[in-house]
Amino acid sequence: RDDRDGVALAGMVRFQPVRRLCSAAIQAPAERPELSVRQRLKQISVDPELLRRIQKLGLGRAGTRLLPHASQLRQLGDRVLGRVSLIKSGKSVAELPKSITAELALAGRSNVGKSSLLNAMVGKRTGNTNTRGLAPVQNKPGVTRTLNLYSNSPKGARLVDMPGYGFAFAEPSMVAGWQEAMRRYVTERGSGLRVLLLLDARQSLRQADREFLLLIDREAKVPFHVAMTKCDLVDVTELAKRYVMVRESLDELNLQHMRRPLHMVSS
Repeated sequence: RDDRDGVALAGMVRFQPVRRLCSAAIQAPAERPELSVRQRLKQISVDPELLRRIQKLGLGRAGTRLLPHASQLRQLGDRVLGRVSLIKSGKSVAELPKSITAELALAGRSNVGKSSLLNAMVGKRTGNTNTRGLAPVQNKPGVTRTLNLYSNSPKGARLVDMPGYGFAFAEPSMVAGWQEAMRRYVTERGSGLRVLLLLDARQSLRQADREFLLLIDREAKVPFHVAMTKCDLVDVTELAKRYVMVRESLDELNLQHMRRPLHMVSS
């Protein structure tokens, strides 16, 4: 795919540049031009302790993962969160109920795995291409088009599935609406908001990721965590190196509201 901003091809529209959400004073620094991703990976030494951690988690393409049965997922979700359901969807912040308690919003590039992770968190299994869980999932970018609030109670804490940024199958006007809704949500929602930003383990930190990170850190000033997704699709050694590379890239941004450590999850 063409990675330039604003590219439209055969009905496929790239998400509008995230940097337009940010003020000029907090523009993200450009990615390192001097070395390619592969060159950077070759220079990273593998930490044996990190390798052991990855193997213990059963991550990495060579890992042995025992997938839980659907009934086990339901029991886990019920025990931790209770019976979670969709309580409201909105195309704008004005269409959402007021925040009365904590909200955890899942953010990231389109197709990074936000809805799949949400389904796993509430004890639902998601298939490869179609929805089997609570949040709609398909193997193409741009499926989530509204701000979706999930909870086990109308007055309880909420999980929020947001549209992704980056490439998406959508009309330009619709994409612009998502972008504005996301910006207003993270900057205006209030002190109860926390963000979980997801990054694809197979990719480096992109410019759009950097700009969204600065939006929530500098402008919204929202506490947030970062997790690498799809860690079961990368070779164990390469995953360890990519983990270090992403961690270094995050450190370079001097993020004040990021809660460490950097996390890893499967797809």
